[in-house]
Amino acid sequence: MQQPLAPLQLCSTVAETSAPCPIPPSPARILRSKMKLSTFSCPCNIRFSLFSIVALYRPNKSKQRQTNQSSTTSNRRDSVPQITLLPAFDTLPKANLKAPRTSHAKADPGGTTNMLKHHAKNSAGLHAERTSTLLSMPLGQTHGKSKYFAVLALVCFIAFASISLIFLMRGRSLIWELDGKNLYYTFFVYEGELLRAIASSFFTGGSFDFSTYTFNAGFGDDAYLLLAGHITDPLNLLSAFCPPDKAEYLYEFLIFVRFYMAAVAFSLFCFSRGKSKAASLCASLAYVLCGYVVMLAAFRHAFFINFAILLPLIFMGADRLFANKSPWLFIGAFAVSFIYSVYTSYMACIFLLVYCLIVYFVFPRRRSVGDFALLVAKFAGCLVLGFLLSAALSLPSITSLLSMERIGMERAIPFFQTLGFYEQLAANITGGSASYYCTIIGAVPTVSIFAVLAAGKLVNKPERLSLLIGVALCLAGICIAYVGSVMNGFGYSTDRWQIIWGFCGAYAVALALPALRHFALRNWVRLDIGLALLLALLLLTPTKKLQFWVVFAIIAVILAGTVTVTFLRGRQQHANNTKRPSRGCRPFRHALPIAVTFLLIGSSTASYDILLSRHGYGTLSTFMRSGTLYDYTHAMPLEDHLDEIDTNYRIDRSDISTGRNVSFGLGYKGMDYYSSMYNQNLDNFRRDMGIADNATNFIYNGVQGRLALDAILGARYYIASQNTLDTVPYGYRKLEDLGESVNGNTYYLYESSTALPLAFVYDSAIPFSTYEALTPPEKQEAITRACVLEESEAEADALPFSLQTTVEEATVSTGEGATLRDGHIIVTKKDATITVAAAGEANCENYLCFSGLAFHPMSQSTAQELALDKNSSLSYKDLPESSSFKPAGSSRISVESGDTYRSFNLLSPYDGQYGGKSEWAVNLGYSEKPLSEITIAFGEVGDYDCSSIYFARQPVAPILENLSALQKANTATIEFLPTGVDIDVETSQTNKDNERFVFVSLPYSDGWSATLDGQPVEIEKANVGFMAIPVDDNAHTITMRYSTPGLRTGACISLITICAFIVFFAGRSLRRRKRR
Repeated sequence: MQQPLAPLQLCSTVAETSAPCPIPPSPARILRSKMKLSTFSCPCNIRFSLFSIVALYRPNKSKQRQTNQSSTTSNRRDSVPQITLLPAFDTLPKANLKAPRTSHAKADPGGTTNMLKHHAKNSAGLHAERTSTLLSMPLGQTHGKSKYFAVLALVCFIAFASISLIFLMRGRSLIWELDGKNLYYTFFVYEGELLRAIASSFFTGGSFDFSTYTFNAGFGDDAYLLLAGHITDPLNLLSAFCPPDKAEYLYEFLIFVRFYMAAVAFSLFCFSRGKSKAASLCASLAYVLCGYVVMLAAFRHAFFINFAILLPLIFMGADRLFANKSPWLFIGAFAVSFIYSVYTSYMACIFLLVYCLIVYFVFPRRRSVGDFALLVAKFAGCLVLGFLLSAALSLPSITSLLSMERIGMERAIPFFQTLGFYEQLAANITGGSASYYCTIIGAVPTVSIFAVLAAGKLVNKPERLSLLIGVALCLAGICIAYVGSVMNGFGYSTDRWQIIWGFCGAYAVALALPALRHFALRNWVRLDIGLALLLALLLLTPTKKLQFWVVFAIIAVILAGTVTVTFLRGRQQHANNTKRPSRGCRPFRHALPIAVTFLLIGSSTASYDILLSRHGYGTLSTFMRSGTLYDYTHAMPLEDHLDEIDTNYRIDRSDISTGRNVSFGLGYKGMDYYSSMYNQNLDNFRRDMGIADNATNFIYNGVQGRLALDAILGARYYIASQNTLDTVPYGYRKLEDLGESVNGNTYYLYESSTALPLAFVYDSAIPFSTYEALTPPEKQEAITRACVLEESEAEADALPFSLQTTVEEATVSTGEGATLRDGHIIVTKKDATITVAAAGEANCENYLCFSGLAFHPMSQSTAQELALDKNSSLSYKDLPESSSFKPAGSSRISVESGDTYRSFNLLSPYDGQYGGKSEWAVNLGYSEKPLSEITIAFGEVGDYDCSSIYFARQPVAPILENLSALQKANTATIEFLPTGVDIDVETSQTNKDNERFVFVSLPYSDGWSATLDGQPVEIEKANVGFMAIPVDDNAHTITMRYSTPGLRTGACISLITICAFIVFFAGRSLRRRKRR
């Protein structure tokens, strides 16, 4: 009876017996099968070895003759694939090989068939092993990793120091003045103070005193969502050990740490793909020197580097899933990605989908519908597990994002880029221009892509094909503007997704570097032609600055080098009369990685440093001066006076030259805010009031000095500099001279006696439907009389009281460059003006209001054509622009009357920060004399759609009377706690047997819950964006507590998932023990 087939194994010897085998397999058939070495049993108990080629493709015939040289091949995985043949077939017993084929059939008619069936059965395993070999090699096969990472740290330090040298020379820090100072550094310092406070409460009181809400950011905000992406960064925990005045230097050091960690992550990916240490080092350096990591992340948004760290790990985890290995790396990388940023995780999912499709259809695998479905289920399951593990920290961010109208807002996004973009594209990719930072991959990665194209079969076919597909897709995405919108959640178009472009460029270096040492003459000729075409393409760039010529010279030098090598190789081939490629010499083998490293560092340093300097785009001036961050974030000279003011009230301010989020940094209740995660209800309130301080949804500064709103929202204090004294609202008196700040301005503190506390009582309410029909100035007067309830049962068609605000349509006359036409203002030249005549009134706050104002940018010629259309038959949509026209993102609208000057930015749908605002009420301030004439200037050429322009006068006397009545009737007091507020309401003396409304001027959120005398009570949305709780005329105690929406649900999901994992692994461990 035939013995069972032996398992798949490697065998280097052939066991012989004295008995001849009547059924030897055919050597030709064994060669043709190309299966992995396996053993099988024959009836004569003779074990034969089946040989196969393990590598992807055949070596050169000259190298096939050199068998068993492979003690060193494990250290040459970067070279052209070298295979090690097992003992040749001619070592088999000749008697067995020469046995007649006919005896095979007679002795065992089914033996050969069974053997082939056995190997067919194992072919799926063969494909899996080949995929495993290509995609997920054990990292232990790369020896000397500790020494490698030390060298990588040194190289990364030299590279980082080189590109940062210009900052040191000009006395600048690595912290950007806009987001770096206002967001990341401020949050970094705050997190350190928060962690120290938590530690102090634990060691002194034995409990963690941690609040997820802060009253000092804006009008009050969720602290966790405000710090999303920062508080979940483990490196930021080090801020707890650094004093605030030294935090700037730790922040800069952590930028380099992240820079190095990104290089380490890419090195691990290269090692998992079998690349050598030299190729991995050069490729990792190229990765961290791409435009995304350097210009977007390191020099602007430091925490964006975290995505560059996670992306290679996500792809490593995907490779392990393809190779049927452990999924924990993939699950863990995606869990950390969700915790770090939902936004980048969305992009990572898109990258993963494309990556998996390329790997599945390009790399060797036995493909079938069932196999594809199994892989889809495996990846989907691991993604879901990663999300469930991270739900405690990622679900709140998702909940907040879905509540913001900024997400999914309709914008004008062209499908293609402008003609100027395409003309500048080659220079932008190589680093010779910087129109789009993330498009830069540098000169060396660009040359490497051409080298991979020229290498042909010298580069592993699946890897070459997958890289070229990735490069083609990235280039297509770069050329199509709409792709940037898709990658940004169908919002505005951005280039942040082009980190994957930098990834492809870096991996091209990893593939090209080893192949260059084995280039034949024809490969060098191809590379020469490609680089010559690249230089010709660069010369088509219309704008050529110094940065361009430096990059052009570097590529020209590389081309000169390749032409020289081509010439020498041609002479060598002619002398030898052979077409064999050279095996490469050891000096060239070691010199090439060193030369590439120097080229990477040198070209990047030249490109980025010139870009930042005055010879480039001069953006170095937008970075803070070194050592001044702490002083600037504390530039408002208020700290010495905080003990003199009542901190239960807010402080409004008009001067923002000290930066945003100042109240958050100094620790007082302010009204300025800057963060991507904002409260949509508060934005609705500001939009309803037409507050014209900022066009975006997520940046604001107070209420533009409006008397009524400052009082209702508890702004008892006001800070102004010598440049903004005209913005101080009526009724504020000077309290303190705060002195001069580090920015050179002198600041003054004012106080008002009309401000209400952050919780007070309304005696009456009006429904939102009645309130909605009013103009913005009328709305702000209305809330000084009654509370506006969104869920009010009242259905009054008219207000139960009369308003003193006067609204009249403005009489408009145009100046040069402006034309009025059916609700449109056609501006044909920049800063064109129109004049508004109004019948003013003394002792009023004056407002110039725009209703339905929208900006559609146009070229000057198109605007002139539209202005000449007297029949009004054309609109801006009917006049297409040329492909070279780049629409303006915003227009500065200036309003001037006498000595009063106000301005605001009107964003077009082409701007990334467009928030859809169309109602504007520009506060011209209090005037003792009537205003009669107002001049409006439009900063950009275009069509300004405006349904109406009107003038509003709001007498201050009635407003002061209304505020005084609210103060007298107020019976509520508020106490602020780390987790919420407590409000005590006394018995009403004036509103017997009637319902009252306790108004709380904190932004409405689903995270708030309340109890009335210990019983749960519903919180109503009041005055559009705030909160109110109905009470009767008796005394009550209201307790309001805050919990981040989604945090508890997410924590439960994560906890259940972790418990399920523990049960699963414990059960598996018990089963294994029982088997033993």
